[in-house]
Formats: sequence, structure tokens, C-alpha cells
Amino acid sequence: ISIYQNAGASIVQQLAIALLKTKELAELYGENVFEQTVFRVAVGSQYFLEIAKIRALKILINQLSKEYNKEAIPYIFAETSLRNKSLNDPENNLIRSTLELASAMIGGADAVYANGYKLSETNSVSEEISFKQQIVLAYESIINVFEDATSGSFFVEDATKDIAERAWELFLELEKSGGYISNLESGKIQKLVYDQAVKEQNWL
Repeated sequence: ISIYQNAGASIVQQLAIALLKTKELAELYGENVFEQTVFRVAVGSQYFLEIAKIRALKILINQLSKEYNKEAIPYIFAETSLRNKSLNDPENNLIRSTLELASAMIGGADAVYANGYKLSETNSVSEEISFKQQIVLAYESIINVFEDATSGSFFVEDATKDIAERAWELFLELEKSGGYISNLESGKIQKLVYDQAVKEQNWL
């Protein structure tokens, strides 16, 4: 679902689309999909809300899996967003991507990846820095040792609940109008994402 974040989808839209895709896969291939699917998520710069997004994704997929008599915990591969990065300011990209990695780790992602901080070129220095960001976060700040570092935080808990509820509502609405493939073919998903992207860009 990282493609939708990079295209400008809201957090709620990203999670609703993840649910839609997962349900369609489960209907096509059976309930074992829940153990075999890797959820690729792009993490943006809204630090606490992105933590809540990862947490909400776990809750939502677990809830959906119960409809198939499963108790699935999704495997989440998180990567830094491309949407908020600058071609002309790689140092700023470095700061943003470090915070995005921290959000993903604190939120409970199973694996993280930092896209190169220099978007205009890929070289050994850029790749090395992207790799070392993860090492510094994991072994110097040790944020990866906590199973749920934000448990009990009112803001994050409340945001997680709110995001999960709104995403579930949108999922049900899109499901009623035909599901993932049908909404893609009709252009409904694209329009939702486009309208959100324009709204966000105007705000910026």
C-alpha cells in the first residue's frame, strides 16, 4: 500500500485500501493469505500519526482475519515516504527519513527500509547513510527493544482507535460499492486519492 501514500492518500484511505486488497486476496486464495502477505507501507512525516497508523493496521488486519477464523498479526515492511522529499535538499531528506524510520520502529513494523536520501542519484555514500540510519536507531537509541513503546500514551492510543474506526468505515463503504478491483476499474479509488493529494498540496 506504499504506492497510495506516495500518491497522496490519507492514512485512513491507506488502511481502508489495505483491508480491501486483503479481503479480495482472501476470497481468491483462501484464509492462508493472512500468513503469507507482507504489507508494504510508506511512512510519512506525521510522526505520532504514523506510529498510530502502523498500530491501527495491525488491529484492522487482525479484526478482518477473524472473519476467516484466523488470529493473524500482519507482517509489516515499512519504508520511508518519497512524497515529502526534496531533490534540492538531501540533508532535510535525511532528517525526515530518520524520523519516519523511528515512527515505523516504534509503531511495531517488522522490517524497515530507508529510501536513498539523495533522490537525484544513487551512490555508495547515499546507500551507506540509508543503511546506517537504521543501525543508529536500532542499536544506539535502542527503540527496537520495546514491543509497544507507546502503549498507554493517551494521544497515540486515541489516534490509533480513531484511525482504525474511520478506516473500517471507509472499507465497508468501498466494499459495498464492489470491492478493490471494481473500485479501481471505476476510478473511485483513484479519485479519492487524487482529491486528498490536491487538498494536502493546497494546505502545504
